[in-house]
Amino acid sequence: LDPLPDDLKLAVLKLVAFHYEQREAVAFSVTMTMQLAPYGVTSIADAYRESWFGEAATDGV
Repeated sequence: LDPLPDDLKLAVLKLVAFHYEQREAVAFSVTMTMQLAPYGVTSIADAYRESWFGEAATDGV
């Protein structure tokens, strides 16, 4: 039994790779466009995100 779906594992690997690639810019305090995660990671994670109060329902309504 593996509790983590394969696409979330992929998102984690992409996130780790992204931060690894950005390590020198962070180490030398190079200013760059602030991006917390690549779009591929956020799109995968958004599929698992729960709706909270005030957000539009996306379940086919």
